[in-house]
Amino acid sequence: MADKGAILKNAQAFTAKGQYDKAIAEWLKLKADFPGDGTISNTIGDLHLKRNATREAIEAFYDAATVFRTAGDALKAIAVYKKILKLDPRQVQAYQALGDLNAQRGLTTSAIQDYLTLAKLYQKDGKARDAHACYAKILKLDPGHAEAALQFEELSRQHHLPSELSDDGHEGAPADRSPARTGAAARRAESPEAECEVLLTRIARQIELGELDEAESALMGLLSHEPGSSRVIRPLAIVHIKKRNLTSARGEVHYLADAALRERDFGTAESLLKEYLVADPDYAPMVELLGQVFEQKGDDPAAAAQYGKAIELLLQAQDSYATEHAADLYIKLKALAPSGPQARQFSAIFDPASQQATDPAASQPTAAAEPEQRRDYEAHYELGLAYRNMGLLDEAIEELQVSMRADEYFLDSCRWLATCFKEHGKTEPAIRCLEQAIEDPRCQGEKSMMIRYDLGLLYESEGRLDRAREVLSTIPTFLDVPARLQRIDEAAEHPA
Repeated sequence: MADKGAILKNAQAFTAKGQYDKAIAEWLKLKADFPGDGTISNTIGDLHLKRNATREAIEAFYDAATVFRTAGDALKAIAVYKKILKLDPRQVQAYQALGDLNAQRGLTTSAIQDYLTLAKLYQKDGKARDAHACYAKILKLDPGHAEAALQFEELSRQHHLPSELSDDGHEGAPADRSPARTGAAARRAESPEAECEVLLTRIARQIELGELDEAESALMGLLSHEPGSSRVIRPLAIVHIKKRNLTSARGEVHYLADAALRERDFGTAESLLKEYLVADPDYAPMVELLGQVFEQKGDDPAAAAQYGKAIELLLQAQDSYATEHAADLYIKLKALAPSGPQARQFSAIFDPASQQATDPAASQPTAAAEPEQRRDYEAHYELGLAYRNMGLLDEAIEELQVSMRADEYFLDSCRWLATCFKEHGKTEPAIRCLEQAIEDPRCQGEKSMMIRYDLGLLYESEGRLDRAREVLSTIPTFLDVPARLQRIDEAAEHPA
């Protein structure tokens, strides 16, 4: 067996010199001796990215994900599949694996989104049977999923695929093989691009005249010819909104808005969501999605306002899942606008620690989480760290904002969350996160010293020396704090 220490030393030296091919050769030696170590293939993938070899990087990442998955480390496998999709959003194998892993872990919403995206990709590539199988998986997870049911039925009818689900969620009974239906599908498939444009213009006119049934029928025909096409789905969504068929409109608008967000087309996403919310202003998921649009645009006050509306609607539902999701949204809201009116409005519900000065009952310790809840928070925390280690900072932030709700993960989650914000170049949210932590009565012991130290360094890096001195003075003998306090005092005496 090769000398692991020597190989690592050589690989690091080559990497430092920018000789990535030679570094990869060294890592491949290790891979031969340690085939069960997925981090080796992951590192090889990162090195391929440094040499702008995306295809080779994806191959290495797939190898890493397979090793992690075989070893039972689902969290690391998920993180690697996410890396692959950031490089190439059309990697169907990655979406398939993500959907299966999320379904196995009981994360139904994530699994459905993965399968839905995969189905759209298959349809665009003309792979009707594969798309049909994806919709079958979605309907097994959520039998009431409107878009999946519609697409499953259409594919069954047009391509003679099974139209029933068996007990295991796969295709069952054969579809209608009517010659009339087959002929219609064939004629649509043969429609040229010019005819499609003419038809869309005619449909737009029908919508203006209020001929909604005719427009809907024509659009459904076009959708079978152009599955997943935004130019068809958008007018179809408008028709369904006007007809008050909001169940169908929801799936269509959500699909279009998600696509616009991926392209960073914030104007289109905002316009679509506002158009829907005129007809259905109390639908919390769309209100929340509009908040996400504003957040990604960098409009934090507008995002906080939408998240506040969504929380209010979720609480009105008086449902345990809705309440839990409202709590997750509150964490996002508070990170965006900690002193805003929405954070103050809901602090008594979700942040009772902040009410201790005026509410003696709030000082009582919270009940311990149920074992199942603890496992769930642990999964979010571990997945957050896995995402962060793979460089997926947005995904890591989302997971850690959930895990910090649990007492046992609160301090660790806050610290890692601040780290992710800082690595993302978002110093102010990092500071707010650590400020929230040190104000919490759970901030005790050695972990609290690290949090105060991190916060002091952030203040110092931002030139807020008075605040840095204030925080670091609470841990005067910790690590290099004495030297830092001395430098801060010298800077105060001799300002530049």
